[in-house]
Amino acid sequence: MQQSLNSMDEVIVVGYGVQKRSHFTGASSSLNVERAKLDEFPSGRLDKALAGRFSGVEIRDLSGQVGDAPQIKIRGSSSFSASSSPLIVIDGTPSADFDLSDVDMSAVKNIEILKDAASTAIYGSRGANGVVLITTKQGGGDRKPVFNLKMNQGQSSVIRYYDQYDVDEYALRRWEVLVKAPWETSFLRNNLAVPASPYNDQGNPIDGPGGKKYIPFDLFFSNKINPVNGSFYHSEGAGYFQLNRINEMLDSPTPQESVTTNSANNSSVSLSATGGNNRTGYYVSAAYRKEEGVMINNNFNTIAFTANMIQR
Repeated sequence: MQQSLNSMDEVIVVGYGVQKRSHFTGASSSLNVERAKLDEFPSGRLDKALAGRFSGVEIRDLSGQVGDAPQIKIRGSSSFSASSSPLIVIDGTPSADFDLSDVDMSAVKNIEILKDAASTAIYGSRGANGVVLITTKQGGGDRKPVFNLKMNQGQSSVIRYYDQYDVDEYALRRWEVLVKAPWETSFLRNNLAVPASPYNDQGNPIDGPGGKKYIPFDLFFSNKINPVNGSFYHSEGAGYFQLNRINEMLDSPTPQESVTTNSANNSSVSLSATGGNNRTGYYVSAAYRKEEGVMINNNFNTIAFTANMIQR
């Protein structure tokens, strides 16, 4: 048998103070950072480490750039034009502009998310999109200084590459989009049957209604000159042809994963000190994290400092 904790007796942060969960009537979610081992999450951003840990909270990456801030929504969007980002409150200091990459995850003690009108009652209109309450660690108690050093090292790589077109395969798909499909559509829009062959009895391409030209693929994907107007049969197709010729001369690898991706090394180190006596408590920490993406030239370095002192 294992000891079971009674969640109704837990104390939660509710803006200007704390309250027992059994007495709190609003909608909130709580996360104990140490119990969740959040500082072991392979990311330099606290907000990305929270993804999937709270019901009703959507945390989504908007780009593939390492270190970019994700989009946070609590119970969906509240406006078509205004921001739907929640208010961030760190140790009682509210701001909508906090960059959570500056927060050392090993220095965070607890995270509360207020989701309903209770957050508006406490913080006004700033809390209309919800509130994220972050409480950092604090020293205290009559004890000697305690130092904690934590280091992590990891590596990321692409598990599987998707199949990719080479240049001539991609050019064929573009020819179907730019030439073949519009030519067939020109007949259908005029309630005409699409010819079984795009060539007439003389072997010349048949123009579609409205003068829609049919360009054979061997002329589209080439640098041949149209004698009628003295230019390429299709400028985009000629560009693909030239690119294919360059790849052949340079013996360029296809697909391109070998030149656009690499193995990413991630490392982090954090050092903290805590202590105090019956009247004064302190907590100081510093952390450095280096994070690389699997795409080349995609990396993120961050340094975070935390200092708390309590005088009773």
